[in-house]
Amino acid sequence: MAAAYGQNRTESRHQKALFFAIWLVASVTLLNSPVSAQVAPWIAPTLFEPSVWDSSGPYADSPWYHAPPQAPGDDWGLFSPNVWGDGSWKEQSTLTGNWGGARSTLFSRYGVALVAGYGGQISGNPVGGKQQGETYIQRVGAGLFIDLNRMMGWRGGYFVASMNANWGDSLSTDYVGNFFQVQYAQGNPSARLVDLALVQSLGRFVEVALGRLVMANDFGGGAAFCASVNQAVCSTPINATSAVSFGTFPYATWGGRVKVKPSASWYLQAGVYATYPTFRDPDDHGVNFGLPDGSGPMLLVEAGWIHGAWRLFKDVEGSGPPEADVSGYGGKIKFGGYASWEALTDLRTQQPYNGAGWGLYVIFEQDLYLEDNTPTYDGAFGLGRGQGLDGFLSISYASEETSPMPWMVSGGLIYQGLLPGRDNDVTTFVAVWGRFSDDLRAYQQAMNQAVKDYEVVLEMNYRFNVTGGFFLQPDIQGVIRPGGLSGVPDALVLSLNFGFAL
Repeated sequence: MAAAYGQNRTESRHQKALFFAIWLVASVTLLNSPVSAQVAPWIAPTLFEPSVWDSSGPYADSPWYHAPPQAPGDDWGLFSPNVWGDGSWKEQSTLTGNWGGARSTLFSRYGVALVAGYGGQISGNPVGGKQQGETYIQRVGAGLFIDLNRMMGWRGGYFVASMNANWGDSLSTDYVGNFFQVQYAQGNPSARLVDLALVQSLGRFVEVALGRLVMANDFGGGAAFCASVNQAVCSTPINATSAVSFGTFPYATWGGRVKVKPSASWYLQAGVYATYPTFRDPDDHGVNFGLPDGSGPMLLVEAGWIHGAWRLFKDVEGSGPPEADVSGYGGKIKFGGYASWEALTDLRTQQPYNGAGWGLYVIFEQDLYLEDNTPTYDGAFGLGRGQGLDGFLSISYASEETSPMPWMVSGGLIYQGLLPGRDNDVTTFVAVWGRFSDDLRAYQQAMNQAVKDYEVVLEMNYRFNVTGGFFLQPDIQGVIRPGGLSGVPDALVLSLNFGFAL
């Protein structure tokens, strides 16, 4: 028995050493890669390409119902024989290219876009946590985008449908034991319907969305936040996901949202969604169209102010490229709040809660340094900027009675083009702090359980855009007080993420 135990420990050390070596070699080797191209983060909300999707009004556009940009040409992506000789493989936006021109035809003539992608992530915690281990998570997604104006003359109308499937075990759940999930997918193998929505622009400044919607696509979210791998920040850097049934990708619910944006400087939006505690259940595959027990409405409101060169808009006819009315640095401030009347639990008594769960948040995004002071639209994560440093700060609070973590603060620095010759690569540093509920702590003390205090995550990664449709992203995270417990050793998490668009 002792010999077997010693052998298992030796094998475990060898596995950890091999995992770390692969992560380190991939990180260092790619630094010397000469490739520079656009990122295609299919796992994040899609980027808006106005030269293709131009039927909406000039101000109220939302990125998530527009297809991502595609490279023009009659090519077959990496399967085209000429791309390897002339070096144009570096600029391919997808693995399969333009399908011999079919994609461009579908876009321009019929307003139809079909997109798909694959993402994988191997992660391990060689130090700390409940125990050491490694996991591999993979995700496949596909989407259908239709500009109804181009298809049938329905001006300002859009339709989007998407699906997602993921497999793998959660490193946070199985090994680290922490609250802020360290991977962009959390296990629970399943395939599910995501978006199934109709969006309509009313005039120039008003937009309405109805159907199965992902809340974080509109409220408290943004593509830039998925520069981080940790789920405390990716999709949305606020604590609503643990307070109520707030949906982030790939979890959609029935609902509707109205957005009013009278100018390029500010907007106001409100939404009502049907929520229930089991809406993430992997067994319903996102096609449970009824309202299960415990369902209730959720009301969300958000106002935003955009300043400087981030005030981007299309011309007054609703077509053509976006224009910036000023040059120089810019940014955005979002204020929001929500209240949910679904079935909730009182954390102090562990009995049904009689009332609404609610929360408030504020998010700041700001240019901090630009290598070129001229504003640009295409940013690696939809920032609307070029090379330089951007930062964000988020502060959120949720009701102590129903939210396990009522206070959360997160912030990050995102630099596009930090290394010479790597203009579209992205370097990210993120810090997250969250404090557990006093009501939850009171219950734990009364039950003689371990009392949770706070958890901190520090993350740094580098995203190599190998081609426009393929990326590699070494990532390192430090988890302090996993699960808020002083008895669990601080953890080091190493990940290697990759993804490609088909």
